[in-house]
Amino acid sequence: MGMVYGNVRDANGEDFEIDLEAGTTYYIWTNIMDGTSHHIQDTTLTLFDADGTTVLAQNDDGPAGAVNSYIEYTPTAAIDSATILVAPKTRRDRGTFQLQVSTTQPDLTIRPPPPAPIGGDRKSVV
Repeated sequence: MGMVYGNVRDANGEDFEIDLEAGTTYYIWTNIMDGTSHHIQDTTLTLFDADGTTVLAQNDDGPAGAVNSYIEYTPTAAIDSATILVAPKTRRDRGTFQLQVSTTQPDLTIRPPPPAPIGGDRKSVV
């Protein structure tokens, strides 16, 4: 599916829309580098239904470290315009991150390069 770079600028976080097919398992995770300047220090990840309020899945600390978040979700029905929210764990935390979505279970022991620093905005659509 792909990877997108994001930048949390306030306590509300940053959201992304995604269409989900019924019966397909989606692996959604953030990748950040612990203690690196300009990068968010800890994320929470929430997947919302198309209504934007019904929580389908949520995670704070994924298997790739205590600061990354990870969701594994298989919808029973197709969902057009589900929302993935990447939010800071603390209200004051700000910075860049990578959001990755795959239909293949990831090997989370392999870490991609860290997100671009603030000002190097490379955001694309998932």
